[in-house]
Amino acid sequence: MYRVLLVEDEPLILEGLCMATPWARYGCTVAGKAYNAEEAERLIVELRPDIVITDINMPGGSGLELIERMKGRCGCEFIILSGYDQFEYAKKAVFLGVKGYILKPLDEEELRTVLESAIRSLEQKRAGAQPALVYNEGNTTAERYLQRACAWMEEHCDEQITLRHVASELKISDSYLGKLFKSSGGPMFQEYLTLFRMKRAVRLLTEDPDIKIYEAAARCGYQDTKYFSTVFRRIVGVNPQDFKSGYRLSPGHILNTI
Repeated sequence: MYRVLLVEDEPLILEGLCMATPWARYGCTVAGKAYNAEEAERLIVELRPDIVITDINMPGGSGLELIERMKGRCGCEFIILSGYDQFEYAKKAVFLGVKGYILKPLDEEELRTVLESAIRSLEQKRAGAQPALVYNEGNTTAERYLQRACAWMEEHCDEQITLRHVASELKISDSYLGKLFKSSGGPMFQEYLTLFRMKRAVRLLTEDPDIKIYEAAARCGYQDTKYFSTVFRRIVGVNPQDFKSGYRLSPGHILNTI
């Protein structure tokens, strides 16, 4: 059985999640419960859970901050349960390698899908797949390079971007930058760039009803509109024209399909 730690500051929601969810059906058991980020951090160290499901806004620190602190110090998978359907939260969760972003009220089918994704990752690790290198707590230089790389890519999202180009901007080697992304436990370089571009495309198509598909593609760094549409459909699940015409997915839903 996979051990699950639940982190939620609302007692009724926490108990409901614990009692109403058929954990055994998913091959899981609730190993512990925490009402704030500080308590969760302690229990992660003590209980060594396989999966942590956490709220975002809690006393003593957010769930995203908890994940950021603990991601490189444990082998567990993280899932976010939140009442906030916000693009910035979803983007941050993608960078941190979160397995799912589930909106309250909880949908059992969505939880099942996300749990299955987390369990697949755990099974790959247990089967002897090459483990990702992780940061230790003091590796702030590596973290700063990663943050600068991501910030640069986001600022220059509409340009032609390569690993070598970004590394040159940071004055480090492309092989070193590639290793930093691999070691982070989150998306690799190209995957992060693609995910950010697709989420930017979703935001553009949602916020500007008059924007043309080729304009959205160009503003996301794609000169080939057909290729942009192919990537958009692969990530989001529908082509950009259908999305623009009224088909809407929340950022959290998009994250869960990646």
